[in-house]
Amino acid sequence: MKEKPKNKKMRLMQNKKALLGAEIVLWIARFTFLIIISIGVTMIVSALYSYSLDVRKIEALALDRKISDCISVNGYLNQEMIKNPEEFLEKCNIALNDEFYLNVTITNFADLNVFSLKYGENLEPLCKTTSKLKYQPTCLESKFYVVSNSANQDKYLVRILVAIKKFDKNLK
Repeated sequence: MKEKPKNKKMRLMQNKKALLGAEIVLWIARFTFLIIISIGVTMIVSALYSYSLDVRKIEALALDRKISDCISVNGYLNQEMIKNPEEFLEKCNIALNDEFYLNVTITNFADLNVFSLKYGENLEPLCKTTSKLKYQPTCLESKFYVVSNSANQDKYLVRILVAIKKFDKNLK
């Protein structure tokens, strides 16, 4: 059996050494735990932010829908919107930049162009190509029929082609 130190200071010194050893072990465990948590958070954040998404299809769909809503109201042709092609985008509250190509044509059943709007650099040939290109625009083409509000209810075919480049932002 170990002898107890006679004086109080000696007893206190022995206990401090024991406490110091336990403190070192706890400090190492805390530090290791902190490193593991930091590495985990870094891996999760880097995995989430390194994944690039191409949102051009969604953007093209939203633009197509907005144009469709401008041209057609409850299935009827909105004559007010198609009077002047130069003012069409402004009337529809659509602001585009040089990354977009837009081709809107409205024809009647006699194949006569009633309305035609082309905006931006012509990307239509790139949309129709079958080969896979590295820098290919995202294209969306939609067609639908509308009826005029007039007494004879003329029928029209609306064709909308939206092409979006935005290579720098989406293709990394």
